[in-house]
Amino acid sequence: MVPTLGAIAPRAPALVPVPGAEVLAVEGGLVRYQSTGSGSEAVLFLHGFNSQLSIWSDVWPHVTACGRSVRIDIPGYGGSTWPAASYALPDQAARVMTFIDALGLTRVTLVGVSMGGSLAAWLAAHYPTRIKGLVLVAPSGYPGSLQYKGPFGHLLGNGLVSRAATWVADTSAYRWLYPDSRALHALTVTASYGDAWARALASIRVHTWLVWSRGDATVPFANAEAVARAIPVHTLIPLAAHVGHDLPAKRVALIGELACRVHRGESPEVIQRALDASLQHNGDR
Repeated sequence: MVPTLGAIAPRAPALVPVPGAEVLAVEGGLVRYQSTGSGSEAVLFLHGFNSQLSIWSDVWPHVTACGRSVRIDIPGYGGSTWPAASYALPDQAARVMTFIDALGLTRVTLVGVSMGGSLAAWLAAHYPTRIKGLVLVAPSGYPGSLQYKGPFGHLLGNGLVSRAATWVADTSAYRWLYPDSRALHALTVTASYGDAWARALASIRVHTWLVWSRGDATVPFANAEAVARAIPVHTLIPLAAHVGHDLPAKRVALIGELACRVHRGESPEVIQRALDASLQHNGDR
């Protein structure tokens, strides 16, 4: 099973240099991040699976009105070195909170896409006093919602085969043979998706903004209503089908403006009116 898993598992992409990025040593590992602005509250951007903070580069010029903004390589990805046996949501949430504390932040507005959206929702549900606002961009954690193509996709989840693959991916032999494999990351995080994630949504206390393309093939829009209903207070923003899953690259101004307005504490009604012109211009309305 070792060579099979090594052949079909995703690999870590090359690290994308980001001018102004820093590395912070915290208990357990190193976190690469970039921070702009000042203050004890910030907008914190969380990328998707096997990605890195560079995915927000197009959005970054649009967050100057937010006050302080921070984007990170989630532990275990990009330039954030974090050796671990699990990258499940509870473990990753604790690591992100360690980073937030180390940076001296009291509260954050979370903006997360795909896996980062799933992590953001988990953080909001389990650390409510530290969360000021929440923007979830096509979060992938709802039961059965993640569509991962190829043979590796059949290993994801929480079944017997997935657990066997996880055991293999955590052996010293596998790590030595495939040091850039992201099998363990994918297997452990998706094992924490599903019913536990869906139940956690009821504990979110902030108004949550859901942004989702009607044509998303990775995390289908068919799950959007179920996710929205599970969150006590929410606004769902459907986008045009052609946007797909790569929202940080295709709706940069929208995400930047929404993040800043949510962080500033504007009312949902004011935010909705402010976004309408942009949504109509982009063909999302």
